Amino acid sequence: MAVAPWKVFVFQGEDVTIDVDGRISYKGKTAMPFPCEITNAVWCNAGMVATWVDHELRLARMALIDFETNLEEGISRSDLRLRNDNVKVAGSSWSHSLDAEPIAMATNGKVIVFALYTLYSVLQYIAYIVYY
Repeated sequence: MAVAPWKVFVFQGEDVTIDVDGRISYKGKTAMPFPCEITNAVWCNAGMVATWVDHELRLARMALIDFETNLEEGISRSDLRLRNDNVKVAGSSWSHSLDAEPIAMATNGKVIVFALYTLYSVLQYIAYIVYY
């Protein structure tokens, strides 16, 4: 890992490190599955759920990355500019586009709760619950 760590999880006795640029390191392998830095990440029973937001491109995405499979390099930010926003996150079990900015996430292992920040005529916070 060449830059400062942002978050560290432990999975099967090994460290999973996310750096400030969005690279994920696990068992000596480093990959960047998201096109930019990770803004939120939590660990649940199914793997790591993480989000990224690109304010310039006005895109946000959430994905579940299962560490039982290999980490994969994802699309670059420059390639994302040329394609639509429905690009699946590399190595993810699922990924979804978000229509607002994720501002917080929490989990107890089975349930993931996250809040989205959106701007209509009034500022609103929207909370969602995902069950695993």
